Amino acid sequence: MNGIRKISIVLHMLFVVTVLMQVSFVLLASKILGDTMVPIQFSIDGTADSFGTIQDYLILIGVNVLVYALSVIGAKFVRKTNPHQFDFFHTEAEKQRAAAKIKIFAQALAVHFSAFVTWLLAGVLGHAWNPGSDFHLETSHILVFIGVTALILSLGFLWIFKTRQSTA
Repeated sequence: MNGIRKISIVLHMLFVVTVLMQVSFVLLASKILGDTMVPIQFSIDGTADSFGTIQDYLILIGVNVLVYALSVIGAKFVRKTNPHQFDFFHTEAEKQRAAAKIKIFAQALAVHFSAFVTWLLAGVLGHAWNPGSDFHLETSHILVFIGVTALILSLGFLWIFKTRQSTA
């Protein structure tokens, strides 16, 4: 379990770094650009369709922190709230390892989301410095985010269920 704990600490640190970057981006842009309008909502094709102030991104950062907190707290209690789902694992040790892996899995997804928010803020605020440019999320970037999310989900489930020892 020592390796799991180290991974958890690294993920916590990565999350903190992404949030610090997000807050820095917003505070710096707010100081430099004032009340410049920036896109705050995008249509499905990546076109900005709603605008607000840079400070509106503090709400997105708050949602990001809430998602992370709920992921960590929720994963911590998953075994207590759904014990029947752990019947797949034979021994108590397997169940404990699976619960620890679920926590890491939830953290990894939340850090991935936070990295996406960081990328989004960097892109949007970068475009704010070029007032003549129309900000548009590239479809390829959205697909990469979805693809990496699917990869994390797939590998995470395989990793969790690999905990079970064969009974042969």
